[in-house]
Amino acid sequence: MNMKNRINTAKKLTLFLISMAAFLIISQNLLAQNMYVPDTTLTHKERKAAKKEFLKKQLHASKSRLIIKGDYVFAHLNTQVKFTGPKDVLSATIKLEENLGLPQNRAFFSGSVLYRFNPSSGLYAQYYGLNRESKGSTDQDYIFLGDTIKAGTNHTTFFNTQVFSLGYLLSILQHRKAFVGVYFNVYIMALKTGISADIDQINAELNTLLPLPNFGIVGTIHLKNWLAVGGNLGLFGLSISSFGGYITTFAFEVTFKPIHWLGIDVKYESFDVAVDFKSNEIDTQVDYKFHGPAVGLTLEF
Repeated sequence: MNMKNRINTAKKLTLFLISMAAFLIISQNLLAQNMYVPDTTLTHKERKAAKKEFLKKQLHASKSRLIIKGDYVFAHLNTQVKFTGPKDVLSATIKLEENLGLPQNRAFFSGSVLYRFNPSSGLYAQYYGLNRESKGSTDQDYIFLGDTIKAGTNHTTFFNTQVFSLGYLLSILQHRKAFVGVYFNVYIMALKTGISADIDQINAELNTLLPLPNFGIVGTIHLKNWLAVGGNLGLFGLSISSFGGYITTFAFEVTFKPIHWLGIDVKYESFDVAVDFKSNEIDTQVDYKFHGPAVGLTLEF
């Protein structure tokens, strides 16, 4: 990653840590009166067993051992691909929406599953898939993966992503009206982008499967029986000799609950990933991000 991306990543990490600390402080203050208070007359072993039983009851009372979310995201997208030749002799940056006509706005499905198999541990999974394609004519010469697409060429451009993540969830705040956990996930991202044209038989394509680790925080606080707020923050960066990249995710939601097991969500989401495929021939950098509002449903059991 270049210096600008490193600086942006550092800023996002700082914001992430500040937001996490603020969320935990607010949560603790709101719920302190209902936290576990140990009985000092018991032995250490008895207090440990009593706390474990208390947390089990809290989990059962929360009726949120399993949380399933499905959202329809109305996203604004920004995708950029940069190609750099040996010793920076050749460098070309293409904005796929602005230069090649990919749709800047697109709605798509996003979902997540949170399952707590005991008060302290669980699993957290996320998914979204987004496919875009456009047909058009180039307004100037462009270089894509070493191929030159001349001005006036009729072409088809596509950028498709399927993202799935799964990992371990550790509870750090447990309460019948709130939950906060940290997760350690691995993102599996299927990324496919390319351009094709009949002239000169151009068919340039980048197709890769990326495993990117990610850590973050997810939580929900029930302010009223019919109203809850929650969200998640995630971040990770990596740079090695042949590959570099970072990923950040953010979501904040307000949930209205007509019944205890069903919620109607109004949400804001963002997703930002940058990857750098380093090669002796052509380095390829892909910077892909979206943000926008979403509406959906939450099921809690």
